[in-house]
Amino acid sequence: MNDKVNKKQYNYINLLKALFIYLVLFALYIEASPSMGNVWFRNDVNNEKKIQISGLISVIISPFKIKELWLPKNWDINFFVGVIIVSLLVFLFTDHNQ
Repeated sequence: MNDKVNKKQYNYINLLKALFIYLVLFALYIEASPSMGNVWFRNDVNNEKKIQISGLISVIISPFKIKELWLPKNWDINFFVGVIIVSLLVFLFTDHNQ
């Protein structure tokens, strides 16, 4: 019993690690994307580059406001589609026999 609990905890930790890596890659992709860019690394009122997490959060939650982001052509900028894909990949590559 204890081994099964530890295995489940290990799987959840792996999922959280994978989702964190995806979040970092997503943020970098959005910032470097020619069609997006300047999302979370912007000039402030003093024209100095500053990190503004609110821009990234806005992009992350935008699929709940803009339904076109659920179309396959926009999946690359839909954070939640990526979360589903990463979660499925972690599930598929997890050893379920133990």
